[in-house]
Amino acid sequence: MKNNLFPVLTIVLVALLGAAAYWQWQQEKDSAVVSPAIDAVMPAPDQPSEPRYPIPAVSPDADVASVESPDEQSATEQQQSEIPPEPLPTLNTSSPVLTDKLSNLFGESWLPDLFRLDEVIRRFVVTVDNLTNSKLPQQHLLVKPVAGMFLITGEGDERVISPDNAARYAPYVQLVTRIDAQQLAALYVRFYPLFQEAYAELGQPDAYFNDRLVEVIDHLLMTPSPDEPIPLVQPKVFYEYADPELQALSAGQKVLLRMGNTNAEQVKSKLRELRQALTQESPPQ
Repeated sequence: MKNNLFPVLTIVLVALLGAAAYWQWQQEKDSAVVSPAIDAVMPAPDQPSEPRYPIPAVSPDADVASVESPDEQSATEQQQSEIPPEPLPTLNTSSPVLTDKLSNLFGESWLPDLFRLDEVIRRFVVTVDNLTNSKLPQQHLLVKPVAGMFLITGEGDERVISPDNAARYAPYVQLVTRIDAQQLAALYVRFYPLFQEAYAELGQPDAYFNDRLVEVIDHLLMTPSPDEPIPLVQPKVFYEYADPELQALSAGQKVLLRMGNTNAEQVKSKLRELRQALTQESPPQ
């Protein structure tokens, strides 16, 4: 594989998987996270002059083209200028268009099983932006709940996350590894102006969504890998981690804990590759 942009939207699978798992774990009716309504439409404010991690150039045909490295961009600028890109839909009309293109990458049968297909871009942006928080906005998540029940074993003070619980996440992790990285990255870059517009709706007029994406990746990579099985307590209705430091982790970090160390390391490995491709620098230690 070329050393250019890895699948920027690979994070969508990680983020969405995390959202679904955390939703099922919490089982709460109302979220403490305050997010704007999905149907909110506000004018996009002026953006700051320079993003920290700028989006690379991409061929107009996002279904088949690869994202290009800086050395390759100049060689194709003339060709791209001669082929007018297909106009982007508006943010409010983007979901059917994006769903159609995603179905070519994920397989059409996957989409209705895993995702809510209305307001795809807004839901994705809200999910990613909230992964560093303690809770996720249930009503705005893009994915449906992970299949099956959260599995524990043991009784009383001996309760732990069951080793069998990791199997619930295996299909999602496998899906990440077999997606065509170049096509997925091209699709993200092609639709990036709409992701940025949705991020501005969240009240971020002086920030870029791609910068936030890198920040979230760094946050997830800081997730510890505790010895398994992980002990649990049940002070009231819901289970919590017996270790206060683990209980204090963010929603996104707790997802990596619950999927098990083996799955989590595969996800982290992909995130490291993605982070380096997005920034051309190694992840912080």
